[in-house]
Parts: sequence; structure tokens; C-alpha cells
Amino acid sequence: ENDIPVVGDIDETAAVDILDTTLAARVAASLGTFYPLSCNLNIDQTLCTKKISSLIPESKIASSQVTVPCGDCYTWDVDGEVTLNGGLLVAGKLVFPGKPMDTMSTIFTTYVVVEGVLEIVSNRPVIGPEYEDVRFVLIGDTDIKFARSDGPDKGICDKQPGKKCNLGKKPFVVLGGKLDIRAPLPGDCKHMTPVLDKVYKDPIHDPDDFFFYEEFPESCSSDDPLMLIDETFDDGIGRWTGGRGAFADHDAEAGTLVVSRRKYYSRGPYLDYTRLSPADCLLPTTDYLFSAKIRLDKPGGVDDGTPTTCSLTGGSCPRVISDIGLVDYDNQYKEKLRMKQGNAGNYGEWRDFTGVVSFSYDDLGHDNGWFGLLIENVEPNVTISLDNLRLGLPDASSFTDPNKLCGELINNGDAEGNGFNPYPFRQTSSSNSFTVETEKVLTTSLSNKFFRLAKRSYYSQSFDYYLDTACLDWGVTYTASFRIRIHTKAVPQSYYFLFHGKRPDDSTFDHAFLQCPEQLLSDGWVTCTGDFVVNEDMSLAQWLRIRFRLWDRYGTYTVDIDDVSIKYKRGYVDELVVADDETACWGTSSDVHITSSVFYNYHSTRDGYLGTINATDTGGAGKTIITLGKPLEEPVITVAENLWGAAEIALLTRNVVIMGNYDEEGEKFGGYLQVLHTPAAQTIQGVELENMGRQDEEDRYALQLLYCGSIEGTLVSDNAITYSNFRGIVLEGTSNVTVADNVLYKTIGYGIYSRFFAVDNTFSHNLVSQSKHINSRKSSDYYASAFRIIHQPNHMIGNIAVATYRHGYVINQPSYLYAEDGTKLPHSETGNPKKFGLGFFDGNVAKASGESGFVFERYEQDEFVNIYNARSLRNRNYGIYTYDARHFNIDGGVFAENYRGVWTRWTDDVFMSNLQFVGLTELTRFNTAPRYYRQRCGDYYEPVGYYTMTQIHRWNYYEGMARNRGAVLTNVTFSNFDLGDHCKSSTDISINYADKRNRVWNYATTFENVSFSNKGARLSDASKATDEGFTQIVINDIDGSSDPSGESSTHSAFVSNTAVMKKFANGKCTTYGGLAYCEDTCLRTVVFEVDQFITKDWIMVLTRKEDSKQNIISSYYDYDEEEDLQNKNYINYQRTFSASIPFGNYKVEFRDTFSLDPRWPIGVYQKWEAIPRCDGYGNSTTITVPEPTLRKGECDELIRNGDFEQGNNHWIRTAATLDLLKGRGVGGSNAIRLGDRTRTYHALGQFLDVRCFHHDNYRQTAFEITMYTKLQTENVTFPCDAMNGSTAKKDRCPTVTFRTTTYENPPLKEKSKYRYYGDKAKVVMAQNKEDTDFHLMHGAFRLGDYIHDSHQMLLYVEDPHEDRDIVIDNVSIRPVDTQSVCDGNIVRNGDFSTSDTRFWYRSSSPAIIEVVDLDVNGSTQKALKVHNRPNANTASSNLLADCFVEGERYAVRFYSKLERISTKEFERCDFHAGSGALECPHFNMFVRSYKTDEYKYHRATDAAKVHDSKYTGWDMAVGILTMIEPYVNNKDLRLYGNHAHKDMNVYYKDITMQRIPYDCSELVLNSDFEDGTSSFWLMESRNIFTTFEPVTPGAGGSDFAFMLQKTNKYYTARQALDPRCIVSGQEYLISAKFRLLDENDQGHVCNPGDTSHGSEHCPTIRLRGYSCVGSEPDEYFWNKIPFATWNPDDFNNFEATFTVTDEMASCKTMYFEVGRYLPIELKLVFDDIKISARTTMPPTEKPTFFPTEPEHVVPTIAPTQATDAPTVVLVSPPIADGKVQIDSGQNMIEFAPKGTLSIVTKEVYNKFGDIMAIIPIVRSYNNNIWEPAAGDFSAELFHDHKINCYLKGCQIWLPSVSTIVQQRHSRGSRHSKGEASEKYFMSSFAYSTSKRNELARFLESTTFGITTEELDALDNDSGGTMNRISQWIEDQMDLTVVPMTSHREFWRKRT
Repeated sequence: ENDIPVVGDIDETAAVDILDTTLAARVAASLGTFYPLSCNLNIDQTLCTKKISSLIPESKIASSQVTVPCGDCYTWDVDGEVTLNGGLLVAGKLVFPGKPMDTMSTIFTTYVVVEGVLEIVSNRPVIGPEYEDVRFVLIGDTDIKFARSDGPDKGICDKQPGKKCNLGKKPFVVLGGKLDIRAPLPGDCKHMTPVLDKVYKDPIHDPDDFFFYEEFPESCSSDDPLMLIDETFDDGIGRWTGGRGAFADHDAEAGTLVVSRRKYYSRGPYLDYTRLSPADCLLPTTDYLFSAKIRLDKPGGVDDGTPTTCSLTGGSCPRVISDIGLVDYDNQYKEKLRMKQGNAGNYGEWRDFTGVVSFSYDDLGHDNGWFGLLIENVEPNVTISLDNLRLGLPDASSFTDPNKLCGELINNGDAEGNGFNPYPFRQTSSSNSFTVETEKVLTTSLSNKFFRLAKRSYYSQSFDYYLDTACLDWGVTYTASFRIRIHTKAVPQSYYFLFHGKRPDDSTFDHAFLQCPEQLLSDGWVTCTGDFVVNEDMSLAQWLRIRFRLWDRYGTYTVDIDDVSIKYKRGYVDELVVADDETACWGTSSDVHITSSVFYNYHSTRDGYLGTINATDTGGAGKTIITLGKPLEEPVITVAENLWGAAEIALLTRNVVIMGNYDEEGEKFGGYLQVLHTPAAQTIQGVELENMGRQDEEDRYALQLLYCGSIEGTLVSDNAITYSNFRGIVLEGTSNVTVADNVLYKTIGYGIYSRFFAVDNTFSHNLVSQSKHINSRKSSDYYASAFRIIHQPNHMIGNIAVATYRHGYVINQPSYLYAEDGTKLPHSETGNPKKFGLGFFDGNVAKASGESGFVFERYEQDEFVNIYNARSLRNRNYGIYTYDARHFNIDGGVFAENYRGVWTRWTDDVFMSNLQFVGLTELTRFNTAPRYYRQRCGDYYEPVGYYTMTQIHRWNYYEGMARNRGAVLTNVTFSNFDLGDHCKSSTDISINYADKRNRVWNYATTFENVSFSNKGARLSDASKATDEGFTQIVINDIDGSSDPSGESSTHSAFVSNTAVMKKFANGKCTTYGGLAYCEDTCLRTVVFEVDQFITKDWIMVLTRKEDSKQNIISSYYDYDEEEDLQNKNYINYQRTFSASIPFGNYKVEFRDTFSLDPRWPIGVYQKWEAIPRCDGYGNSTTITVPEPTLRKGECDELIRNGDFEQGNNHWIRTAATLDLLKGRGVGGSNAIRLGDRTRTYHALGQFLDVRCFHHDNYRQTAFEITMYTKLQTENVTFPCDAMNGSTAKKDRCPTVTFRTTTYENPPLKEKSKYRYYGDKAKVVMAQNKEDTDFHLMHGAFRLGDYIHDSHQMLLYVEDPHEDRDIVIDNVSIRPVDTQSVCDGNIVRNGDFSTSDTRFWYRSSSPAIIEVVDLDVNGSTQKALKVHNRPNANTASSNLLADCFVEGERYAVRFYSKLERISTKEFERCDFHAGSGALECPHFNMFVRSYKTDEYKYHRATDAAKVHDSKYTGWDMAVGILTMIEPYVNNKDLRLYGNHAHKDMNVYYKDITMQRIPYDCSELVLNSDFEDGTSSFWLMESRNIFTTFEPVTPGAGGSDFAFMLQKTNKYYTARQALDPRCIVSGQEYLISAKFRLLDENDQGHVCNPGDTSHGSEHCPTIRLRGYSCVGSEPDEYFWNKIPFATWNPDDFNNFEATFTVTDEMASCKTMYFEVGRYLPIELKLVFDDIKISARTTMPPTEKPTFFPTEPEHVVPTIAPTQATDAPTVVLVSPPIADGKVQIDSGQNMIEFAPKGTLSIVTKEVYNKFGDIMAIIPIVRSYNNNIWEPAAGDFSAELFHDHKINCYLKGCQIWLPSVSTIVQQRHSRGSRHSKGEASEKYFMSSFAYSTSKRNELARFLESTTFGITTEELDALDNDSGGTMNRISQWIEDQMDLTVVPMTSHREFWRKRT
């Protein structure tokens, strides 16, 4: 019973009744709606003139169905019993009117079906059996089949077997009709009322029923009135002999009788006491006490000290024999007493021989000849010695005091009477030793006698005491008290006392009544006391004994007993005081139930009172006294005793009854009342439902409204449901019903159950008492509670749940809703049920539940769940339990005597206000003291008020002030938790350290006006939490009102009582157990999450800068010592360091514990708890975490343990299991495997060192990822398909994903921001790979800002099918050798020499790429094959942006082949085709700009025409790319293959991109065409050329020239020139060699002097500019060779010169064109075409002396005139040391004046107006433009919003400031609405720099470090600052002044 069920694990399937398996086959679900019969449209207006007697035989027994016809109205007029074996169908209307007082009807029927109207009216003023109107008894054990006969739904049962609906057994069902049962409790009479008081009555006893103290009769001649024989043997042995031959002697020294020489058992001490006239003194059948000291000795003292035979075996025990000579001179030889084995002792040892003897009438005849007493039965030859032998009457201590009958039930309880005879106590086992012992009373001369029970061999062996049954009056209270000493030295023993009795039927019972705490022998005498009430068994017992038992079943310790007492305390109760008006209608003989006032007991039926009312009488003052039919056995708490804990008395009788007959086998099948699919309002009021419900039959409950829809106006009230076999009231699919004032008693299953789609119902003032679960885990009601609501909202007001087997209320949210047939409904249809809000919940009560009072689970709604004025009392486990929830407001109420008053398990943002938490009252402790009740400290766990979480459930899940907030307690009182040693673990507040993700406290909690038990004496068990590693608990007291001492008047905090937590406290700290209360301190906790692997022996040093105080903080990590690394490898189990700080500036450092050397934990993520509601807390803007400087080589490899030679170390898993595979990696090395995956996103990975991303040296750096992987299932390797992207397919390959962690609000470190970047590495397609081989995974990434700004960076491998294990090996991430890539082929693996597809990706799915060996013209070459393409896209490759310099030009070249899929034949691409299957492939440059975030495509290549003599079987494409800004500053830069028809497979080889050297001496590329290709030459349009190709021979006998012929005279062959060479003033020479051919390829003559562009002009050159400033230049150049002529049969020279104009120089693109205006019938052949520089612009020999002036970006002069600034208001910076507020949005701000620094900041305020943070945004100084300030906020802002600067200033966009209004959820809170806000300000500061400082700054930027000598030398030079700097630079470049030095030489000389 002490095992606490995990309430949070209430099976969610239980939330849908385990969906029974029958739910899917639910008969009702297949039925439609039952509508009213059309023939009843006017039924309410129909007169009821017909009598039901006309339809029922005179015998009142109907064998066939009695039908009330549709459209007719009948009145019930038959009194007495009626039997309807054929059932009752109400198709029309049947009315039961109110009846005369002495008449009633009892209707036995197999069913009642209501299709029309059944109206029952009962208006009698009294409720009781005598006033019953009508009773329906549902009979039969066969299924009732029903077919609809009329109405729009006539065929509703046609789909059922036999076209009939099976209603089952004993149905009372409404099918489209209406119940109108109106039998309300009259007037103000209530269904229940609290018990105001109770009346005690003392029983009256008859003295004749008792035995009293008596002495010998007067006829007796004895001198002693009590003692017949009293021998001390001090003066001799008198008349004692040895009897029949033994020798009797007197030991004068010892004063004893010694009988020796015993030859037979029958020999022994013998006394003839005839002379004492026993017949005159003794009375027959009377108890006489025998006692003697006895010693047994073997001859010569042999075996002294060893056990006697009696002691060992129980045989040969001394016995007392009565030897009497009868009147006929025959002797009577009878055993009167035998010594108990346990009392026998050892040889040579004196023992007490005591007992009770009695005599018969024959024994005491006056005519008897003699009276003798013999002690014998000891083995022969054993000497028997006697002393102090006595025989007489018990003394007065053994009898009832005649003046106080039943005042004391125990006689001789102190063992002081009757000498050493324990009478009237006795022992239960003869093997025990039960004696009276004596001991000295310490510090006195007195002695004390007590009982000792020794030689116990079993825990239950006890003393026995018979109680006088005359005193056992039912309901009377006695106080029992025992003084006990247990001889256990090491093992504490607890014990209890019980009654063992015999009932009138001779059966026996045990009834424990007193539980006693454990004790040791060292505790000495311990008194155990408590009350008990005489119950029915005890009062009727034939006899009743007291016994005790140890709890330890192996407890055989000796027990001493003394001062046993049972005293009368008070009389019985059979009269209760209640409110007169609320019980005025309760009649005599009515059944009533009184709710439990004790704790729930699983093993007892005592959970309240059930009885009848015998009488009622006025009590005056508005009160009534109810006399019960039997006294109370259980305690009943009244209002007079405890206002909030009083019991209720409820009326169970009603004047209208519907019951199921007890005529079926078993006890769980009765009738059922159901309204089925009937959308009509019903009234069911004042009905008693008895034996209803059919257990485990679906939809056969006591009362059910099933899928009736919204039936507003329906009332279910004033009913009493008793002994239901299956649930009480069930609503499903039914809304807007009022369920009020009902009493449910002893239901099996749920009491009131609101299921799916039952919403907007009101449950008000219902009582559910003693509901039980169905004890089968397969049952839907195994977890049955009194109230269960699973679909919200519904309203619950004033309901009471008492003594429920499990929970009182379960109000939980399912994950999904289910239709009537069990279909799970998607959220898209129903919404997410977890987000549905709770309805109005006020004044509900839960008492004495077997588990918890209130259970609320899975609430994710945005609004608050408000629980008002709840009372949760004496529940076995929790008062209120919440789980997996948020936003709870518990306002008002009492939580008393629960194991835990409130447990908000994994619940965030909890408000608790105006609450009382009570531990254990003296009243309840007194009431439950008897052992037969369960006790809070003993059977059930010791009480705790508030059980707080330690950690937030959903971190950063909410917005605003609720983010990361735990609990707020306001006006809360804790009392009665200081319960002493009786409840050692009882505390006001307990820390839940079991539910944790780590050992970091972050459950931000605040108190206001919270008071504690006994001034904080039992405030918390925080010391236990500290022992468990929670050493940094913080609870802020916002105003000091919760100080246990009452001294604080300002914000303070409860903290863990450790030096670390008190280090930064501002005031004194007072200890309260495990907590310290620190005054004038407001703390906020920050948690630093770090890598768990390398940080084991680290500390965190937290330094407060203001006073240099340091806190040395250790982490607490659970999994360092675990051999199995599964926990340590888990992603969420990072190591944490935690700090709780007040306001101040702090620095955080990580250091080695032993060496104290600085360390860096890979990454640091700060998690700040909620902003506390007090002032002066720490925040993120005042804490810095500097990163240690990177050492050389630290970023050369980012992966730790990539070869797994260190096992699993450094690797994490997101789920599943991580295993080391020794010797099963690549080449027999180690590998690791992620097994047992159940989701595709179950991954393994590693955190990377963020310093490698933060350092400016690595910004935009590219890294290359390589690893090897394979997929397995049960150690069998399966191949993966790198081209399969479906997670549903089992051959999907793994991919690499990055997760970066930043913040939504970087300055305040608020709200985690995770970004995921997938496919950073993929499996590459490799040649000749076996299926069992590892796959290579490869990828590259570049450090963009998203990585650069991350606080944690996680790489992980995921994505294969969930059935596959992931195995990886040889993982590496290294920086790319950018220089070697950029100096060579920028396209990596462009020749595919790796034999795999690394760096290459398919451009579209489901295309496939792979590397193949292709034999072309006898040469085998590596090629990339792209096939299975859905479109024209082919393959792509990411490029290194670092290789590109803005303005530089790059040549792109590749070779391709096309293979027609249908024929498998290769075909040459068509150079001129712009579409179709033979279109030549090309590559685009795809780019996404960092600055603008724009996507752009730019064609990178064009097909090149290759002369047949140079054609190798591969088509070629070439292009020139000029690097523009998006290519250089990009997020994504790649070559993207395109324009290949999907009917063709494409092969690529030798794809290259190389920088074209910057050379302005010759501007034309491929000017002589000697490679036999058209490389770099472009056609304006492919289809207008008939010829565009290299031809042979070339000019001057060269191999090639170029020929073109056009279809349009305006088009040209052209080439883009390097714009960097088009510099104003530069002079160039254009030269070429031309020929003209006609259509017959014969030379053609042109006129060199014709410059008209006519038909006879010779070829010209054109320069055409684009994207120029101003007009676009368009220049034609004619041959300027003097006296030039034209030779048609040879090449003719051409020359012209030009000087670059400003206009030309402004152009972004300049084309050099040939052939414009050439007649279309002619062919132009040209060669050696060049543009050669005539002038040079060599670099200057000396440096420029002045830096370039800052660039001011202004609008172009033309076509619009520039403005000074945009047309917005221009804001001027304030004067020095000034400050102005500025608005959000667009601001145009002037530059800062000379000598001034201006800065724009954002100031963040808390709700009290205090500055929380000042965040810099932009700055301007010395008339310079505005630029971003340092920091995350500025970087994030200006990443997306540029600063636009103009002539007068800059335009800056500032985002709207946020206002976070703190919600107030606490009713009656006296807080104002405080709010946190933000504002922008611009401030200015005077700025000046000395000349020496300027020189120092210069040297700082130009040398490896300043020396004083260098600075002095430069400062001492004459001239101005700039002159000195210029001269210094010249000197550095002059080797005669400053010789060159070599670092390497310096190093080598010194190593």
C-alpha cells in the first residue's frame, strides 16, 4: 500500500477507456439519429383520458408487450405490483401523476422503451419508503431486440442482425422520445448537507452483568479472607510429606521444602489440607490462584544451569494434582494445573509456578473423606523444592470497580496484585515464559512489578486478556494505554494491539486498534496509547481478547508489559445535528450515507456510514436532530470540530425508483438507463437508481446520454445512484446538459464520466462516494475515478468526491479525440485537445481518495487553467497533481492531510494564491489512531504541503514574463507540518529531486506573504535535495513578507544553505534546515550548458567585478562514472554549471580543477530563468564569458575522436543506442553504431568548438567533411542508395545536418533559436564499391554568419530508414586549403580522379550521378554520368567564395557527351540548337547574396565550336565570369548544370574554373584561335549564324583562323573585355587580320576607303559599353593603316587606336565586336585579333600618403539630381554629454561633428523602471558615417537592414520597441500591473586624441607590437603627424634605412 503509483503515467489509452477493443465494433456507433415520431407532433396538447388499466390484464401480469400507442396519451392508474413480461413500449405518452399518500405502483418489466413521452410526477412533501410513488424493476436475462416502426428514421435498425437493434438485457432506453421525470426534493430540501454536530450518549449497565471482588464465605475458618493455603516453609514443612514414599525434608537455611528420593513420576510434595475445611471455603467453578516457587535438581547438582526436560520438550512438566477422597471412599485424582513449558527454566533454578485452578461440585462435597494437594510429574530421581506456595482467591485488583462500571476494562494491568501470579493475564502459547517480574524504580527505593513475555518463537505470540463483554457497547469510545519495553538492541521494532473475538455464528475475527511506534531496548519503557470505538463485531462478540503483535515477522524478542489500561472515554453517537431547512423532507426509514472522515483503506469497507433514519426531531435554532438506526462506528468530523473538514450526510432514498432485479447469476449485472442518439431535451429528476449498470458491457451504464448532440435544457438532478455495477452518469457526444445535486454511492467504475464530444456541460454539487475500480488491468475502468472529464470545456462547481478507490477527479486532455466508433480524428479536423481550455472550476472537493484528489494532465492551452476554492483533504497521495502542463492558477482553497498537498509535476508557470496547506491536525490524528484506520504517519506517507519541481518542463516555450517561470506563491499558509518524531519527514515544502534532466535548479519561484509551520521549523527538506546534487535552490521573496522570522522588509531569497549560494548575498543569511534566508538579495539563475566529455574535472570561476568576489562553482553530472556511456552520450545530458546572481557585473571563466589553467568547453549556452518579481537581479548584459585565444592548430581538425580509438567518447546520440564496434571499422579499425532507431531523425553526432567559428580568421572559411558510413540491421550490412531521397525506403543513405544554437534576443539571451542546415554531407557514389563496404560521406560548408554567431554547433548524422542502424568511422572536418584550391582549379574534383562524386550533387531528384570509366576513341577517362533526369538540370558543385575577388575574371571550361537513352548511342551536340535533344549542355552560376539575400542565376558557359581536327569525341563549353558582389558575398555559390534534354544521358569531364590573370597588355582572349576552338567568343544569337567556327589555315600559315557568316547584318561575334583595363586616358591599339569570302569561298574585294557601312565597306571593329554612367558608348573603328589596300586572296592587316574616355571607363561591361554590318552573303575570316595597350599605368614606387576618403554612397547624378538626404526629418546628434530619445522606424541622422562620438543605444527596463540592459546599436565620430556597433543585437539587425548614407547623414531603421505586459493571474493580488519596456536614445561625448596616441594607434596596426623606443622615435620626429607617418612608411620600404628581417632566421638561430 505504500507504493505510490506514478499518476502521470495514467495511460492515455485509458483516457479513451483503453478504447476497449469493443469500441470499434460499438453497435450504437453504426446507428443514426432517433428523431421524434411524426404521429406525436401534437402529443403535448393531447388530453390524457385513457387509462393504462385498459392495456393490462386484470391479473396484472402481461405476457406480451404493453404498448402506449403513438399519438395517444395514457395515465397510469394501476396500484400495487404489475408484471410486464413482454415489456413496456411508450410510443405515445404515458403519465404517472402524483398519487394519494398510501398508494404506490411497482412495475416488474423486461424493458422500457420510450419513443414518445414518459412523464412521472411526484410531489410528495416527504422523501422515504412510505412515500414512494412508483418503482420500476427491470427483470429478465435475455437480450431485447427492437425495430423502429415509424418516423423518418424507420429503417435505422435495418443494418443490424435481423434488422433489429439489440438493446441487451434490462434496458430502460429513450429512442427519439423524451423522459420527463419530475420528482425534485421539495422546497429548500437538499440531497446532502454537512454534519453540524453530534450528540454523545453514555450507555447504562446492569451491575448484575458483572463479577465483583469477593472473600471466603463466613463459614470458612481461614484466618486470611482470600488465602486458603499460604506456606513459606520458614519454620518447617508442617503437614507436607513426600507422598507415597518420597522423602520430604526441610532446608532450614533456605526455608524451603525439599522432596527427594523420588522413584516415580507420581511422587512429590503432598499436603493433606482436610483440616482447612475446603468445602466450607471454596466455591465450585470459581477461579482460584495457585502460585509457588519451584526448583528441580538432579542428584549431586548434575546438569545445574541446563534446561529441564519440561523446558526442552514440554514433557515431564510439574503439575498440581487434586487428590480427594469421595464419599464412597474412592479417591479422585485430577490434574488442576500444569506448568507451562516456557516457564520451566533450568535445573537448579527457582521458577514461578503459577496458574488458575477451579473445583467442581464433587470436588467440594462435605462428605468427602480427605482433601490432598500433590505436585508431581517430574522425571524420577529429580529433587523438587518448593517455597512460597499459595492457593486462594484473586485480590481486588482483578475485579471491576462496582462504583465505576466499565470505567476501566483492564484489571491488574500494573501486575501489582495477586502476588507473582499474572492473573487475569495469561499467555497464548505454552512454550512462552509469562511471568511477573520485579525491578527497582530508578532514583527511588521503590520496586515495580511488571509482566514479562519471554521465549517467544513467533512474532504473534502474545499475552491474552479476556475483556468483559458487558462493557462492549456499540459506538462507545475507549482509551487504551500500554507501557512496553522490547529487548531489541539493534533492530527497532514497531508493534500493534488487536482484539481477537468470536462472533455469534462462531466465526472469529481480528481487529487491530492501536499502532505503536518502533523502539529499542535503549528507549526503556515506552507508553503507547490511543482511542478506539467499539464496532458491531466487538459489541456482539461471545468473547473478546486483547493481544499484541510485532510488525517484524521475525521479531521473537522478549517483551515487558506494564500499566495496561482501557478506560472509558465517551459514549456512542446515534444522533446528528443538521440544518433544519436542508433536511426537512427527509423521512424516517430513509437510507442515508455519511461520508468518510478518515483515510481511505483498501482493505476495509469502513469508508463512511450507511444506515437509516429512525427519527427526526427539532433541535431549535434552525437545526434538526436525526436519530440513526445504528450508532456510528467511524469518526465523523462535524462543522463544530472543523469547518473545512466536516463530513456530509446524504439522502439515498427517492420516491421514484428504477432498479435492476437481482435475478442473474453473478452480482454485476443490473439494468441500465440510456438516452440514445436522441436530440431532445430530457428531465431526469429525483430518481433512485439501484443495481443499475452491466459490468464490462459497452454502453450499459447506470445512466447514459449517448451522442444526443446539443440538448440544452436537459436536467439530470436530485437523483440517487446506489450500487451501480458499471459507472454512474456518463455523457458522450452530448452537450449543454446540467448534471446537478445527484448522489452516487458505491458505484463500480467511474462515478460521473464526461467523454468525447461532451462539452459545455455543467456538473454542479454532485456527491460521489465510495466508487470502486474494476480490478482488472484489461478493464477500461481499472483507473476509474469519481469524476472523469476528458474533453473540454466543461464546468464543475461544488462537487464532492469521497473515498474513491483511485482518484477523486481526473481532468486530463487526450492527445487526440475519437469518434463514436473509435476512429482517431486528426487535429486538422478537431484541433489539438491539449490546447482546449478548462471550463469554470470552483468549489470542488476531494476527500479520502485512495490515490489523489485532483489530477490534471496534458494542458498546453495558452490561457490559464483556473482552479478556484478547491478543497482536497486526507487523500492517500496528492491533493492536486498536475502533469505535463502549463499556466495553472490555483486560487483559494485548503489542501490538508495529503501526502503532498500540491504537486505540479512538469508544470510550468504556476500561480498559487490564498491557499491553506495543513499537514496533520490533532483531530485527524486522534480519529485515525486506532490501528484499524489508515494513518498519515505510519501506513501512508508523511505529509508535505507543496512538492515543487526543480526544473522547467518546456524551456523557452512561452513568451514574455511566463517564459521559464516556475511557480509564484502569494498569501499561502503552511501549518501543522511540524509533527515531531512521529512524522520525521513532514515538511511545508519538499523538493522533487527525482524528476530531473540534470541537477540544476531553474524552476524560478517567488514567494509573497507565505507563512510556515512553527516559524519555519519544518520549512523544507532541501538538505536532501542538496545531498542529491541540487545545491543551488533559489526562491525569491519579493518583499520580505515570507521571512520566517518576520524581520525582513525588503526583497530577499531562500537559497540552498551552501557557501556558494550565500557568497553574493547582500544581507544576512539565516538557516532554516537545508535552506538559508538571505535578506536584501534578489537572485536570478543562469545555467551554462557545456560539453559533457572534456569538462569532468573543471570548475567555473565567477568573478564579480565590483568587489572581485569569486565563486568557485562545480558542476554536478550524473554520468561521469558510468561504464555504459549511453547516458553520457545522450544529447540532452550536457554538463551544466549554474550560478544565481544579484545585480552586478560578472566574468565567467572555466578552469582545470587541479592546475587552474584556463579551459574552453567547446561551446557555452546560457539559459536564464524567468525574470524574478523582485528588484536587483543579475541579467545577461552584465555577464561575460570570454573565449580563450585559439592556439595554433586547434582548428585544423574539428572532430574529436573521429577514429573512435577512444571509444564512444565525445559522441552524442539524440535517441536510440550508441555502441562501439571494435575492429569492425574501416580496415579493421574501430567504428561506432547507432542502433535501436525508431525514427528517421534519430541521429548521432558531436558538438564542435565554436571558437573556430567565432574567430575573425575563420569567418567565411570553408571546411571539408569526410566520414565513412554503412547501414546495418542485426549486424547485417545493407547497401544504401545515395540517390534515394525518400525516408520511407530502407536504402536511403545518411546525411549530415548542422544545428546551431543562438537566441531570439541575443543581448538578453532570451529564447533559444535553433537553426537546422541539412545535407551538409552526403554519401558519394563511388566506383567499384561492394555492398558490404563503407560508403564515403562527403561535404563542404562555409562559415556564414549563421554559424559564426552560434553559441553551440552540433553536427549529426541522420535520415536513414528507422529500421536501419547507422555505422560511421574516420570522421573528419578540416579547413579547406583555400590557397591551393584558388591557385588551381576552383572546381574541386572536376576531373573526377577520386573515382567518386565528392563535391558533386544532382540538380534534381530522382536524377542519378555516378563516376564511370568512359572509353572514347580508344582512351579511357573518368567521367561523371548524369541519368534518370526528370528535366534539363544535370549536376552541381559548390564553389569556394574565398577564391573569388570582386572584379576578377575567371575562365570556366568543361567537356561533355550526350547519350541518347533510347538507343544508347552517343551523339554530338548541336552548337546552334537552343532547345531539343541535341542542345549543348552548359553551366550557370547560382548565387544567393549575403547582403541582399537575393537568388541569382548567371550563365557561366557557352558551347564552343571545335574544329573537326581537334574534336576528341567530347563537346566543349567555355565561359568568362566576372566576379560581382553577390558571387563574393554569398550564402550559396555553385555551378549548376542545365540545358540538357531529359531524353539524353549526360557525361562530364575536366570541369575547370581558373582565375584569368589580370593583364591589360592584351585584352582579347583566344585571339589567334590556335586551339582550334571558338573559346571565349560569343554569338549574339545562335540561330542567326550560318557559320561560326574555326577554319584552317590561319593567317601567315598558322593553323587556324575564325570564320563567321550571318543571316542578319547587325549581329556580331564578340568578346567581353576586362573592365578593369578600361581606364580613362588609357590608349590601346586594335589589330587584326581579315579576309572576305563570297558564297563560293572565293576572295571578295572591299573598299578600304568606304566608311559608310554600305555594301562595299571593309570589316570594322566595334566597342559597345553597357551599364555606364550617362550614355552608353558605341564606337566603330575603321582601318587606320595609311594607304591600306585589300587583297581578296589573303589576310589583310587592320589597325586602329583609341583612347579610353570617361564615358567608357564608367561602363560595367565593354564588348569588343567583329562583323557588324557585314553583308549576309559574305563570310568573314579573321585571325590574330588583338587589343594591345599603347600606354601603361605602372604602380607607384612610393606608398600613398593619405588614406582614401570614406566613400559616401549617393544617388547617381543622372538622370536624377542627387539630394542631400531622403525627404525625411533630419535628426542632429545632441551636443557633447547630451542625450535625446529617438523613435523607432526610419531615422535620418546627421554625422557626429568633429571631436564628438555619438552613439544610438536601446535601453531595456524592468517593470519597476530600472535599467536592465543598455545595448549599443550604431555610432558615428569625427564626421564619419554611421556604422554598426559591436554586439549580437547590432549584427543581427544590420544583417537584414542596411545603413544608407548620403551627403548629410545616414538613414537608419530601428525596429519597434516591445512592451511585455506581465499578466496578473492571481485573484486579489495587490500588485500593480508592472511592465517591462524598451526605449531608444542618442548620446554624444566629447572626443579627442593626443598626437602621441594617434601615433601609437598607427604603430599598433602596422607592427607586431609597440615598443616604447619606436613610439618615442616617431614622436620625437619633427613635422606634422601625417608627415611623420609618411616618412616612417618610406623608411620601412627603404632597405638602407630599415634592413629586412627574417622571422625564420631569428627562430633558427635560437632553437
